[in-house]
Amino acid sequence: MKSINKKLKGFGIIEALIASTIIIIIVFSLTAVARGTMRASDNMQERAQAAQLAQEGIEVVRQIRDTNWIDGSAVTSWNSFVCTASGSALTCPALPIATANYKIVFNSLNRFSLADAGTTGELIKLGNIDGFAFKRFIKFESVGALLPDVVNPSLTKDKYSTKVTVTVTTPSGEDIAVSEMLTNWRPQY
Repeated sequence: MKSINKKLKGFGIIEALIASTIIIIIVFSLTAVARGTMRASDNMQERAQAAQLAQEGIEVVRQIRDTNWIDGSAVTSWNSFVCTASGSALTCPALPIATANYKIVFNSLNRFSLADAGTTGELIKLGNIDGFAFKRFIKFESVGALLPDVVNPSLTKDKYSTKVTVTVTTPSGEDIAVSEMLTNWRPQY
């Protein structure tokens, strides 16, 4: 009889070890799933913020185009996005260089404009977290080859349209890009 009781006591310890091992595995699995979910949520938030910043860049470029239409100045045209202000004088060359990166600036004449962003881009910091910054780049592309005119091949579409692409790099290094064709839909102005 005594030998049967000793085996039962030992069997209880083994059961307790197996049960605690199973509980530890379950807790670690749930922790890993929770961490993965939080990481995915943070990534989705970054992507959403980057998409919003990219769309904001498109809207600012469109606003620059519209301001150029209504300002009545002889130095601006619908596609003079890169303007420099010196005192009350404004210098605005036509279409920006297609290979350059641009960033949004607010010049001394209280107008949005674009400036050379180099390789660093426009750094946008959201919140108070150090090192947590988005980078925004604005590029222009000729659309003459993208929109061939089959009716009149000699007509240059570069005069009336350009493609703008805004790319935002998230702090985790992912690029989100938004493109739009901007046109001179008011060529008489």
